[in-house]
Amino acid sequence: MSEQPDEMVDAYLRHLVQGGEAPDLAGLDARERTDLERTFTLLDAIAGIDPDLVPPYEDDAVARGLGLSPPAPAIDAADIRRRITREIERLRRGALVLPDEEAAELPDARSDLLVRVGGARIRVTIVGPAELAHPEELLREADRLFYRFPETAAIALVAGDEDLSTQVVEPEDCRPAVEIPTGLRVGPRPRRPRLVLGAALRSYLDEIEPVWEEPETMVETADRDFDVAVVAAETAAAASRRRRSEPGSPPRGSPSQPWATTRSRS
Repeated sequence: MSEQPDEMVDAYLRHLVQGGEAPDLAGLDARERTDLERTFTLLDAIAGIDPDLVPPYEDDAVARGLGLSPPAPAIDAADIRRRITREIERLRRGALVLPDEEAAELPDARSDLLVRVGGARIRVTIVGPAELAHPEELLREADRLFYRFPETAAIALVAGDEDLSTQVVEPEDCRPAVEIPTGLRVGPRPRRPRLVLGAALRSYLDEIEPVWEEPETMVETADRDFDVAVVAAETAAAASRRRRSEPGSPPRGSPSQPWATTRSRS
């Protein structure tokens, strides 16, 4: 496209903003005329729109639909897999991280890693940061993955950004549901917040596989027989001694229920 069409775009902008005369396309060849007509159509569509309401170029659904969005930066999947594996190992939950070979055999099963931790299987899908910002299509893909592999407890959608931003979803997040208490039918949407990978997985695992503290060691149980009646008597005696030693407790031999006298008078 020559400089003349660029000047015509400027002239058309002045036409829209200031009300001047629209440029004449008669002197252009067919290709330049077609390109300018498409550009003028777009300018007509956005004329008068508040700039503050226009989304960023990379997030504009119209621009994406027209193929005008800048190409997403290439993702080094191998490097991201290594980073994800290191972060999961730092959780110290005994997790086993493997390539998802089962999903790799299916053309529409988007999953990069399989995490086995405790009794749960979590699949990890590496996505672009822009995809995570608009997860509608990701939820549809995750729903298909849950149907393909019903043993999957959750899917971690991990963006290949600096923080490894993560959205953990479960099957119910990927399907329509009835909202309580309104009773309205709502579409798929994540229930959990988007967090960095370590925090997202730790929060999820603490819910489904909590780490319990080790119970206290019972002493002197192996050296003598355990008699419930004897232990109960010893416990009751110790409690009675503690009760008498508390400040304000009645002396030994005094009535333990001072209201008995009042009751007998009635």
